[in-house]
Amino acid sequence: MNSSTIRKTAAAALTGIMVLSLTSCSLFGSNKAVIEAAEGFADALVKHDAGKILKLTSEGEAEEFEALLDEDNYNPDKLEFVDAVCGTIEYKVDEGSVKASKDEASVDVEFTMADYGAVIDDGEYSDIDGLVDAIEDCDDTVDITITFEFEKDGDDWLISNIEDDDYLDLYEFYSADLGLIEGTYIAELDCNNALLASLGSDLVLEGNMIAEYELVLENGEYSITLDLESFKSNGETFFSNNMDAILMCLFSTEDPDELDEMAAMLGYADYDAMKDDMFDQMMDAFSDEELQVTASGTYIIDGDTIEFSDIELDDFAGTISDGKITIELDDVNGVFGSDKVTLAFEHV
Repeated sequence: MNSSTIRKTAAAALTGIMVLSLTSCSLFGSNKAVIEAAEGFADALVKHDAGKILKLTSEGEAEEFEALLDEDNYNPDKLEFVDAVCGTIEYKVDEGSVKASKDEASVDVEFTMADYGAVIDDGEYSDIDGLVDAIEDCDDTVDITITFEFEKDGDDWLISNIEDDDYLDLYEFYSADLGLIEGTYIAELDCNNALLASLGSDLVLEGNMIAEYELVLENGEYSITLDLESFKSNGETFFSNNMDAILMCLFSTEDPDELDEMAAMLGYADYDAMKDDMFDQMMDAFSDEELQVTASGTYIIDGDTIEFSDIELDDFAGTISDGKITIELDDVNGVFGSDKVTLAFEHV
């Protein structure tokens, strides 16, 4: 082999070594960047930070995540529960699983969290504080492995598979039934049917007369209270908009002259004076303190049934489903124009 051949062979070998070395350095750099990107995204998941999660995705939006993590969709107890579970989540990026090319990469991330399902199933908790304490003390864990897939965007690696079900599986605790009963619940009752039952089904009303009831459950005792101020405010607007229709229905006429005659027969100067006085009388009725407390007593839970015992009223029961309590009462006096009146209480 002559010297020229030796030089060419040596140069080729050196070039190969340099290319391999540069490729290895580039790959190592990509792996490091992917691992850092995975850690950043895992942190956002643990902190349930919707804004950061969406910012770190290549798709730019994930409506399912936005709705899932929106705090406005949950009551205070559920938010405390979510924070407690998230506080137990730890993760580890499996660096050996990194696969990276020029524009795409993937890596497995292993998440560990408290076995919140076992905590809920194994205990009976009257309030959120007891449940949160149990989660924080829980030694049993569950593991979830998610493969993060990335796309290169400039110098950044962004998640490209945010719509995979694995991510939602991590947040399955958002839909957990906490089994908590104690707390405050609100139900709204549409009173229009009561007016139609007493005045006539042909009456056309503007808007709805709403009564808001508050149910409080605490230490085996309950109270159901009408929000009188809200009821009065709503009633003032409702009757102001409907007094003409109500009076015309009562007197069975829409003729202004006949309405004035009716008013005169009742001792009023004219129809407007009668309307104003009747409106004032209705508003005075909303100030009746007897309207304030509707019922109070004790309660017990039997499966999905809640049984109420009242000191003065007959006992009654309700059903529990998805954190809501529905009570169906007899419309004894036919005030609402039906046999039953339903109050659907939702936890607040």
